[in-house]
Amino acid sequence: MKAILLSLIISFQSYAAIPHNGDDERSIRNPIALMKQSNEIRQITKKMNLVLLNSVRVRGLDNELGREINELAHEIQFLNESQVDYDQQYLELLEEEVELYKQEIEFLTK
Repeated sequence: MKAILLSLIISFQSYAAIPHNGDDERSIRNPIALMKQSNEIRQITKKMNLVLLNSVRVRGLDNELGREINELAHEIQFLNESQVDYDQQYLELLEEEVELYKQEIEFLTK
């Protein structure tokens, strides 16, 4: 019973922390769209995790390439932690960038 009560309190607190008015740039206009976007970001995160794992296997990885991959990973981590309604085109470009790094790492491992 305590666990249920605690989870309710936590969920209400996190729900209350999300601004719902349209004036705030962080506001959620459509919670269902935000859930779909969250799933997209999770898929991008999975792909990025594979890129990170495969980049470790590359011997003599260029420092600049490693830095770029690391910065992209931090950007994706920030997306996972935020509750912002991002532009769909931005997410598509991000996914393309992850795919390019994936291809580059695959090329370097051959």
